[in-house]
Amino acid sequence: MKIKSIILLCILALLRIDTVHATPVPTLSIKEVLQITQKNSSSIRASRYHEVVAQRAINVAQSNYFPTFDFQAIDSQGFPGSSNLAGVNGLMNSPFRKGYGYGVVAKEVLLDFGRTPGAVNTSKIKAQLSRDDTLVTAYQVKTFALETYYDCSFYRSQRDTWKNLKKESVYLMNQTNHFVNTGQVSIEDRYLTASQTQQAQTAIVFFNERMLQSLDELAIIMGIPKHSFNCPALPSQAKSPLAKGDLYQSPLMVDARTQIEVAKAQLKEERANYMPQIIGVASLGDVEKARLVQKQSYAVGIGLDLPLFNFTTIDKVRQDEAEVVFKEQDLAAQSIKVQEAETKFDIVGQSARVQLQSLYQELSIANEGYAVSKKRYLSLQGTLVDLQEAYVNLARAQSDVNQAKRDILEANGSKALLNGTMY
Repeated sequence: MKIKSIILLCILALLRIDTVHATPVPTLSIKEVLQITQKNSSSIRASRYHEVVAQRAINVAQSNYFPTFDFQAIDSQGFPGSSNLAGVNGLMNSPFRKGYGYGVVAKEVLLDFGRTPGAVNTSKIKAQLSRDDTLVTAYQVKTFALETYYDCSFYRSQRDTWKNLKKESVYLMNQTNHFVNTGQVSIEDRYLTASQTQQAQTAIVFFNERMLQSLDELAIIMGIPKHSFNCPALPSQAKSPLAKGDLYQSPLMVDARTQIEVAKAQLKEERANYMPQIIGVASLGDVEKARLVQKQSYAVGIGLDLPLFNFTTIDKVRQDEAEVVFKEQDLAAQSIKVQEAETKFDIVGQSARVQLQSLYQELSIANEGYAVSKKRYLSLQGTLVDLQEAYVNLARAQSDVNQAKRDILEANGSKALLNGTMY
C-alpha cells in the first residue's frame, strides 16, 4: 500500500511538472510592448539620467545668489605691501599689513543686472530640453519596437498561412499516392505533390525562423528575457485610418522649439555681461603688525565692476545671435520633415487599405477556384497542374493580404508615435 502511494505521488508530481512546462508564454499587444520598452530601454534610462544632470545645473546657477566664504592666510618679509598674492582678499591683502595675516573672507555679488537670473533661466530651459530629448529618444526606440513587433506578427501570420496550406498539400499528396497506386494518375503527380508539400514546409521553416529572430530582437529592445513572451498573428481586420494629429505636439517639434528657447536664453545671458556688477567683500581676522594706521580685525568694502570693452563678450553675443537664427531655421526644416513623414504614412496606409479591399475579393475568388479545382481533381475530372496553379494563386493572395495588413498597422502606429498620441 505504501509503495502504491509513493508511485501515485510521483505520477502527480510529473503531471504537475508537465503542466508547468506546458503553460504558454503570454502574447503581448503593441501597447504592452511599447510600455515595457518605455520602462526598460537602456537608451531611455540614460536620457533620464541626463535629465538629473540638467536639473542639478539649475542649483549650480542659483548658487551665485549666495556669498562665498574662504579662510585665507599669508606671510611676507621684505618691503611691505609688495608680496600680496592674487586671490588673497580682505585684511590679508592690505598694503598696511606687515608680517603674517589670516582670516575669513566673504564675497557676494550684490547686483549683477541680470547675469545670475539669466544663468538660472538658461539652466531651467536646458533642463526642459533634456526632458524633451528623452521624449525624442523614446520616440525613436518605440518606433523601432513597433516596426519589429509588426515584423514578428507578419512572419507569424505567414507561417500560419503556410501551415494551413501544408495541410492541404499533405492531404492532396496522400490522395495522389492512392491514385498512383491504383493506376488512376501518372507517377509524375506523386513527385509534383511531394514537391509542393516540401515547398510549404520550407516556407514554414523560413517564416518561423524570421519570427523567432524578431522575438529575440524585441526582447533586446524591451530589456526582458527571451522566450518570455510571444507576438500575435495579424488581426482579421486592419484598423481604420487615424485622424490627422497636431504636428506641433510631435516630440521632434517640441524638442526643436525648446532648442530655440535655449538659444534665446543663452543670448540674453551673454548680453548681461555688458552690464556692471556691484560686489561686496567682508573679512574678519588678524595680522601680525600694522604700519602707518591703527590695526583692526575686520574690513568691509563694496566695489563696482563696469565692463567697457571685451572682444570675447562681443563675439560670444554675435555667435549666440547666429545660433538663434539657426535654431529658428532648423525648426522650419523639422516642421517640413514631420509633415513629409506624416504624409508618407498616410499614403502607405491609404494605398494598403485600397489594395486590401481588392485583395479580399481576390482571396475569395482564389478560395473558390481552389475548391473547384480540388473537387475536380479528386473526382479525376481535372488535372493536377490546374490544381497546383489554383494552390499558388491562393498562397499568393493570402500572403498579399498579410502584407497589406502589416503596412496599414505599421503606418497607423508610426503616425501615432510621430504625433505623440500613442501610449
